[in-house]
Amino acid sequence: MKGLPFLKFLFPFAVGVFTSIYIEIHWYYALIGCLSFFFLAWGLNYLSNQKLRASPIHTISTVIFIASFFLGSLRVDSYKDVKRKTHFTSFTGNQYEVKVDDLIEQKSKYYRFKGQVKSVVDSGQIFESTGNILFYWDTSLTIKPKLGKSYWVNTSLLEIESPRNPNEFNYKEYLSYYNIYFKSYLRSIENVVESERRVSLLNQIIYQLRDWSYNTLKNNIQNNASFLMAQALLLGGKNNLDEQTKSYFAKTGTLHVLAVSGLHVGIVFLLLSRLAQLFHGLRHFKLIKVVLVLSGVWLYALITGFSPSVQRASIMFSVFTIGGIISGKTNGLNSLFASAFIMLAYNPFLIVNVGFQLSYAAVLGILLIYPPLYQMSQFAWIRSNKIHWLIDKCWSITCVSISAQMATFPISLFYFGQFPSYFIFSNLVIIPLVFLLVCLAILLLLSSPMPWFSLLIGRLFDAIASFILWSVHWVSELPFSYASGLHLEFEQVLLIYVLIIMLTLWLHQKKIKWIKCFLLGLSIFLVLINVQWIRNSSQNKLVLHSVRGSDVLTLLKGRTSYIIADSQFLINKSAQKFYLAPYFRKHYIQNTHLIHFRDKLAGFRLEKDRLDLWTYHTFYPDSKNLKRAGSDVVLTLVRNQFTDTFFRNQHQLIWKSSAPSMKDNPSTKPSLDSFAVQFIPK
Repeated sequence: MKGLPFLKFLFPFAVGVFTSIYIEIHWYYALIGCLSFFFLAWGLNYLSNQKLRASPIHTISTVIFIASFFLGSLRVDSYKDVKRKTHFTSFTGNQYEVKVDDLIEQKSKYYRFKGQVKSVVDSGQIFESTGNILFYWDTSLTIKPKLGKSYWVNTSLLEIESPRNPNEFNYKEYLSYYNIYFKSYLRSIENVVESERRVSLLNQIIYQLRDWSYNTLKNNIQNNASFLMAQALLLGGKNNLDEQTKSYFAKTGTLHVLAVSGLHVGIVFLLLSRLAQLFHGLRHFKLIKVVLVLSGVWLYALITGFSPSVQRASIMFSVFTIGGIISGKTNGLNSLFASAFIMLAYNPFLIVNVGFQLSYAAVLGILLIYPPLYQMSQFAWIRSNKIHWLIDKCWSITCVSISAQMATFPISLFYFGQFPSYFIFSNLVIIPLVFLLVCLAILLLLSSPMPWFSLLIGRLFDAIASFILWSVHWVSELPFSYASGLHLEFEQVLLIYVLIIMLTLWLHQKKIKWIKCFLLGLSIFLVLINVQWIRNSSQNKLVLHSVRGSDVLTLLKGRTSYIIADSQFLINKSAQKFYLAPYFRKHYIQNTHLIHFRDKLAGFRLEKDRLDLWTYHTFYPDSKNLKRAGSDVVLTLVRNQFTDTFFRNQHQLIWKSSAPSMKDNPSTKPSLDSFAVQFIPK
């Protein structure tokens, strides 16, 4: 940690934050622990000075480490605004003044955004309040939500639901990281009134600048797909792109270029740094450079919506610039750790944000892996300067791509379960073109007073963007373009990062011991993967899933899955991806078969080697008249359709809780609507 002072505080602080998110530590104990160990460190240092002895540096470092751990835990507890007395849950009533506090995501039937509660009406009086609500605002309403505006809404709040299916994405937990615990649907204009609360001058400037940028891009880029790409690159509107386009970028490993991130901030930083060189030689050149670069970077960050990746990059470049002015030299790693510490101190829950993790992992990989990897080949045998320059640039981009991918692929596999096979070739083409697109987009905005020139830039942007869209589509359709259905446990992710650290140490030190350690760790990892693979090859599970509006059963036989559902669900690929894909990925499912069940499911029975299904329009059986129920079976799945071990020695009758017959006989009603039920045959 020599030369990296921020890492000494960041690491224990981050461990404390991460631990406290999943294991609650009361703020009282965290505060006592933090103050006690900080005072202990101060006391040890004071006694050493009094006795004119060298400070016990390792002891003091350990004590500060523990104190920083409790400080991270304390910050997690203090960040949760639901515990504050001013939180809107402390009041009664259903009238709230909310401010549109986040980028508005438009869907087909509603606008979705985070609303920050400013006031609440309780017993006829207005009280200042805090808290966040997730709003679904009907697009048919005459009043449209605007970023930064405040509205009075009269609405009932619904608590965010917990996941109801195995391995389903925990949306409730995810929103809690943003202090969102409730949602609301606004469908009537009578429940919405514009507030008289004024928007701050800074926010007015930012919103007007965003609108001006949006309209300028819209008017000069005729092709809608190219315009959406420009909006994503410059204004942070990736969610407005269609799912098919985003899947093409994901399959080629270039999805990161669409999200405004460190790459884009780095481009802006580079352009501003070059522009600042025009003032070289002036008396206050360094001050002019700092003001110009930092103002431009932070203005860009505010315009793009201040995403975690943009925050990280802006803080890092700010530390980098200021450090270079003060000391004349900078340490990229220390700047990175400083930005991480500042961001986690402001919002500790960023540590579980996927974008935050990928962003920091990518930059860390580039800073640590890229230099030795790039030095492995200098192409000294090429005598032509032009050819040498071109090959060197291609090699540099390739090394950057490999470095970033090595550092981020464990996280990508853990969350998304897929890996792009041709990421090296994709990034080799896409990154330079995206650099050019960002420059063209900025030039388009600057040239808006000259309509003919900005329109020309817009056509050039459209041509390059169309080529990028075509190329990612072409690459994504190549054979074996990406591997999907991959799954890693948290412990396996940690083991992979240990292997990456060993490989990185070998690149820097070239010591054979690191290769030996790497091979040993790789062997352990492969053994764990194969054990898990073999275990899942003999699995036999049946799950009744909780899907609104559909009846869905899944049977896992080895690495094959059978989806038994109505036609509405079987044709809805996005619903299958959301509800079933994580479950299938965890169990290493390779093949999927769809079984159409025409009518709504009323109940089903497992008996030996058969699965009987009933529908609503048939007679609803109960435990007293199984024989009569058997004559009304609509669909029977027998043994020879699956394997010889299908449901052996099973005798169960299971009911869907919404069946009308269950309402008449509540004593036989199981609680199937609370969570998906899993049956593992003997």
